[in-house]
Amino acid sequence: PESKAVNSSVCSSAGTSETVVLLATLLVTADDSTGQKQMCRVFLDSGSESNFISETCVQRLGLKRKKTCVSVAGIGGVTGETAKGIVNLRLGSRFRQFSLDISALVYRKLTASLLPRRVCKSDWPHLKGLELSDPQYFQPSSIDILLGAPVAGMIMLPGLLHGPPGSPVGQLTQFGWILSGIVDSPHSSSSSSVVQVSSHHASCHTDEACLEQSLEKFWKLEELETDNYSLTSEDQQCEDHFASKIGRASCRER
Repeated sequence: PESKAVNSSVCSSAGTSETVVLLATLLVTADDSTGQKQMCRVFLDSGSESNFISETCVQRLGLKRKKTCVSVAGIGGVTGETAKGIVNLRLGSRFRQFSLDISALVYRKLTASLLPRRVCKSDWPHLKGLELSDPQYFQPSSIDILLGAPVAGMIMLPGLLHGPPGSPVGQLTQFGWILSGIVDSPHSSSSSSVVQVSSHHASCHTDEACLEQSLEKFWKLEELETDNYSLTSEDQQCEDHFASKIGRASCRER
């Protein structure tokens, strides 16, 4: 079900047909398994307790993963699927000497369906000349990485720009300027009654069923190794020799 996914999108409805909510996205570099830097699109979500990365991005970067038993709960405590692992990666800024090492939970999909067309203006006067972290913020696109509250505060810098009503707020970060807020949508139709609201809160907790299955598999492997263990003829001779020596020493001590 869609409600069990970790949602992330460029624009979400603000409750009317003439405005949309622009959400903060960034373009960053990520080191792949060969040391090369690749571009990744990031959604900054201070409502999430952890960082997330898509399965597609993990495969593209060739990252090694570790198994984990963590699932994600959203609004209303609805629990989604268990993470497909956890990876470590390094993100870099396109504008300054700054890098960030993070751990991220792997999920098949991070975003709900994005809007099928451009809906956000890109010519606000108070934002002209800024080095935008994501110059294509107005283009619908999938999200590779979701950065949560643990690192959101680490990348913020002094700098906040407010414009007139119906325009986004600019916030300076280590990765460039990000844009967010309610904006006018010139492509919206006032006759439309379709309203979609996305929530991006996510909390993580241990998946007990996954943990029990992992422990059960571990003990089964231990039992198989014990049952299949047998001494070679040479090993048996060594064990018999050791036992005889210990026995004789014990007799002499008595």
